Amino acid sequence: MKRGFMKRGGAILLLVLGVAGYVPPVSAATNETPTANAEALAQENASFRRALDWLSGINNMSGEFFQISSDGTQDAGRIVLLRPNRVRLDYVSQPIILLADGINWVLYDRKQQTKGEVLLSSSPLSFLLANEPDLSRIYISAIADESAFLEITMSDSKHPEAGTLTLEFTQAPFALHGWRIRDAQGTHTRITLVNPRWNLEDDLAPKRSVFRNDQFKVKTTPER
Repeated sequence: MKRGFMKRGGAILLLVLGVAGYVPPVSAATNETPTANAEALAQENASFRRALDWLSGINNMSGEFFQISSDGTQDAGRIVLLRPNRVRLDYVSQPIILLADGINWVLYDRKQQTKGEVLLSSSPLSFLLANEPDLSRIYISAIADESAFLEITMSDSKHPEAGTLTLEFTQAPFALHGWRIRDAQGTHTRITLVNPRWNLEDDLAPKRSVFRNDQFKVKTTPER
């Protein structure tokens, strides 16, 4: 469910999160719906198991990010993460804040004082934020284990129309380097983490208050 989207902010949300812009007809997806295979791969594939084990040990993160989309659009900003289900991106070149508050994705325009929301589960990026992602519904379409990087591409077998998520890990040291989102229209957006600091001590870790949905001042429109 989408509500209250701004034109500019809604575009960012679609690009960064891979929130589907449409739901294909059931008949068109009958023979193409992928079968979840993540549970089996977690037992059989050492690379996927390594990524899962690393993610399960992450509590929080603070750093910067660089974003580039397939249309050439670039941006950067600050990012903080607190598992489960909380992340916040503050953009530099535009007055946009994108955060997951535990239940919803919230996109706030500081200049216009407008806000839009969609359910956290509507994006493949929810896999990254969950303490224990539901492997029974995840379809892994590719695992590329190279000398420098490990890439794992996945989608939600229940909602393949939501797009795909590719997690990128460095091998030495092994750590999340970023991710790519492909949305329903085939648009790609890549987030690269810059100077991330993982599992900060309590006094340095992101506070829950920075992810609160009710912290933003929203401009009300008089009823007509």
